[in-house]
Formats: sequence, structure tokens, C-alpha cells
Amino acid sequence: MNKTNTQQQRGFTLLLAIMVSGIVVAIGMSLLSISLKQFKIASILHDSETAFQVANAGVECMRYWDIAGEAGGKEGGYFDVGAPSSMIECFGESRNAGGASNGQEQNFEFAWTNSGSGIEVCTDVSIYKFFDAANPTSMSSIGVPGTCPAGVECTVIQSRGYNRACSERDSARTVERELVFRY
Repeated sequence: MNKTNTQQQRGFTLLLAIMVSGIVVAIGMSLLSISLKQFKIASILHDSETAFQVANAGVECMRYWDIAGEAGGKEGGYFDVGAPSSMIECFGESRNAGGASNGQEQNFEFAWTNSGSGIEVCTDVSIYKFFDAANPTSMSSIGVPGTCPAGVECTVIQSRGYNRACSERDSARTVERELVFRY
């Protein structure tokens, strides 16, 4: 009787060990799954933040050259309606700017290396100037609500930032963020 009872206990111990091991493995797999999802979310957040900062850098570069023209003694900014053609530089790349008519798009694309991450990113930025001395000008043609009052110069900057190089904008992993700045 003693011998049979010992064999039953060994079987029970083995069953208990298998059940405990299964529970530990299930908990481990759940924690691994959660960790992988958190890693994926963090990666997406990083890409989104990079694209946002790249778009913001485009806005700031356009604002700098718009204000630099006015501060540098030049009549109006570099992008003003009818302004003479001038060279601007953003992210180490030079572009020709100026000479646009009322409400006309001036578009610039810059491929540059993000100093924080070391990856190549892309900024696609458009600047629009609205000015009519006699009549208010609608800005709805570019998707911006409102009108620019007569005799007042209005500026709209649309900047799109990408977390990848300009040549990789069609990639499934590319994140685009757009900022619209109006003053």
C-alpha cells in the first residue's frame, strides 16, 4: 500500500510541475508580447516626433528668411509679393526665392541629416504671400480660411516634415506631419 501511494504522489508532483511551468511560460509570453507592443509604440512615437520636428524646422527657416529680409534693410521680406529674386539657405542647402505674385506658392524641398538622430530627413515647405493694397484677398484657394485685409500683407507657411529621406517618402514606414503657420 505504501508503494502505490508513493507512485501516485510522484504522478501528482509531475502534473503539478507541468502546470506550474505552463503558467510561468504563459506569464512570460504575455510579458514578452506586452514589451514588444510597447517597443513598437515607442518606435512609432519617435518617428512621429521626428516628422513633427522636421516640419517645425521648415517653418522656422521660412520665418527666419521672411523676417531677415525685413530686418536686413531689404524692402520687405525675401518672399514678398514682387520681391526681387534672392538666395536663401536652409539646412545647408541654398534655394532661389522671391518674385512670386499675390497668393502664388513658393515651394522648397530640403533633404538634410537630423543632427539628433543622424538619419536623413525631408522637409517640403511652401510659403504664400497675400497682399492687395485696394481689396481684401481670400486665402481659401490654398485651404486656409479667412481673408487678408486690404493693405495688409499676410503670410501662410505650410511645412511637411518626413522622418525619412525625400527619396523614401512613398515608403510604408514614412511618417508625415504638417504644420500650417499664418501671420
